[in-house]
Amino acid sequence: MYSGSSNRKINPEERDELKVSAKLFIAGSNSSSIREAVNMKYLQPYWAELENLVQNKKIVAIGTSDLDKAMLEQLFLWAQVKLGSKPG
Repeated sequence: MYSGSSNRKINPEERDELKVSAKLFIAGSNSSSIREAVNMKYLQPYWAELENLVQNKKIVAIGTSDLDKAMLEQLFLWAQVKLGSKPG
């Protein structure tokens, strides 16, 4: 586990063990933001940018949560970086 000064560079051995998770949240002040969030047309540009980060080796994996089966199937059909799962 990394502990130390915030300006210290992480060495390659530490980086291999480091996993950082981030969630993207919708920031909006109206109810249409919620409807748009569960629309695949709204999700696609964000997913495409995340795929770009994977392909450029800036991040190692992307995933989802709280999508229903229909949306997961739609995502799987067009996604270049396919969803994976890890046993719990």
